[in-house]
Amino acid sequence: MGVATIVLGAAVAGILGSWLGSAYSQSRMKLRRAQTEAEGAQAMAAKAGGIAVGRKFPDFPLWSADDSSAVSDVVELLPVGGLLVSVVSSCQTCLDVAVSLQQARELLGKHACGIVLLLNGQPDDTFLSSLQKHGVDIPVYVDAQQLLTQEYSVLNNPTYFMTDAAGFVRFVGSGPRTPEELSEIINEH
Repeated sequence: MGVATIVLGAAVAGILGSWLGSAYSQSRMKLRRAQTEAEGAQAMAAKAGGIAVGRKFPDFPLWSADDSSAVSDVVELLPVGGLLVSVVSSCQTCLDVAVSLQQARELLGKHACGIVLLLNGQPDDTFLSSLQKHGVDIPVYVDAQQLLTQEYSVLNNPTYFMTDAAGFVRFVGSGPRTPEELSEIINEH
């Protein structure tokens, strides 16, 4: 009985060891996959030029759609902080959001911060005239070189960046928003 117990114990230990080794191997693979995904996310954040909460919004050339004046610093655009919204002229959702931004600004009244539309690419006269037609008087600045997309990987439009007076990002979001949601974002950040 002693030999049989030893043989059975060895078999169980072998099976258990094999199972534990396999489980350990799978855990290591899952951990490595998670680490790779995290490293990818960090690389994307770094590639995104630091456009993330807690980082300074990057400086790059922008031109006013109204008078072609140039700026390159978000603090110059929004000296007390505010909301920058990346849009493209071919995007109906972006036009709808611009109208919602105008309504949010009216809801907030004197408490509204600065709001700027960042037009990704060359301005489209149809888009600009649509803004006027809808009573949107939010300043529009043009990222003619499309640096937001090409250098900073901002691929969703509209994308929102709430900044403070020093130009640091306090909120990042994207997609359609109602005037009430936009008012809440502005009030919270």
